[in-house]
Amino acid sequence: MPFSIEETLPAGFTEFNGDKQQQTVFDCEAIKDDDDKELWLIRVPQEVSDSSLKSMKIKLSKTPGKPVSRLHLDEKDQYTMYRVPEGKSLDSDVGVSGQEMLGLSCLVPSRDEEGKMVFAPKEISNYFILDEEVNIPDGTQLAESIRDKPVVKRQHPEGLKMRFKPYGFDTREPTGTDSVSSSMHDQDAHVGKKRKSAKGDDDGDKKKKKKEKKEKKEKST
Repeated sequence: MPFSIEETLPAGFTEFNGDKQQQTVFDCEAIKDDDDKELWLIRVPQEVSDSSLKSMKIKLSKTPGKPVSRLHLDEKDQYTMYRVPEGKSLDSDVGVSGQEMLGLSCLVPSRDEEGKMVFAPKEISNYFILDEEVNIPDGTQLAESIRDKPVVKRQHPEGLKMRFKPYGFDTREPTGTDSVSSSMHDQDAHVGKKRKSAKGDDDGDKKKKKKEKKEKKEKST
């Protein structure tokens, strides 16, 4: 049995005409003709829904790094909204990210272009980023308890023998007597070597003179 869409349309719904461009508040023409409208770009985490943002009240502040709003979903999930810093130098870094958002542009549908997306007729006025709050507990008390905890000597099982001895394990530092005796020994050895060298030079000179004397004697005869 044939029926019309008007008969089966649920209450509160209207028929959508796909051949006709539907007018919305996001249309390029609607934004262009309304001087009270501004474009804001807000980056939110994936787990935060659009409906949650409706309850937020944003207090505009020009102070870098100062929260402009907070969102409490439950006792654990809490978020803070910041204005994205517009400075490009390191001096303007206040620990808030999102500077890449400053280079983004907005696309909106246009009725004149039959619903095609076009660049928004206005520039983005404000850039915000919603970050999750991470509460880091104070570790001072824990660190003090670890510091004051007595060090207990580890008890090794009986019957173990040390097999691996790293390099320098059995090397001891020289005592004062060892260093003095070693220095004197090196000095005596150096003196003895010098004397032996001098004695060797004298023996060589004697042999050379004796040989020259013998050659002269043979020539005279």
